Amino acid sequence: QNLYDEIDEKGEEFYFDPEKLLKKLPDYEINKLLNSDESVYFERKQTFRTDTKKKQFQNYISESALKTIVAFLNTKGGTLVIGQNDDKEITGIEEDKFKNNDDWSKYFKDKVKTHIGLTLMEKYITHKFHKIDNKTVTIINCKKLPKGDQAFLNEHDLYIRVGPASEKLSVKQALDYFSKK
Repeated sequence: QNLYDEIDEKGEEFYFDPEKLLKKLPDYEINKLLNSDESVYFERKQTFRTDTKKKQFQNYISESALKTIVAFLNTKGGTLVIGQNDDKEITGIEEDKFKNNDDWSKYFKDKVKTHIGLTLMEKYITHKFHKIDNKTVTIINCKKLPKGDQAFLNEHDLYIRVGPASEKLSVKQALDYFSKK
């Protein structure tokens, strides 16, 4: 009814925007995100600490996600989804074997604090849980750092996003990249 009233008010100048209507549907935004292709702004990881083939916790799994976060911070910002595989199947963070979301959050914050830095966590990195088909995904949003600031992994490794990948920069590449930025 509200839509009809709006059309009556605006007459022929009314512009129909289906996206505006779709955004009102429950879970529209999250479903749109989860169906996106990986890009400069978007990446997905199946887990945050578990190698699903070996069925054990591996540091390189967390480090891969942290590289992506650093790259987002250094480039244009972006979103990392944890709990979804590359085929866009929701696998859930339950594969990381935490008792609850709070324990997952503590582990995540500890890893970010230790390997990227607490100040960046507080200002530029947020995360939120979403339940999809009885599985939990974590959406990590990273804001672009201000000009002149850089994020490092383990205080010395610098990454940026190049298409749908995070690339490590050499010292020379980093100097060139940030002098142009």
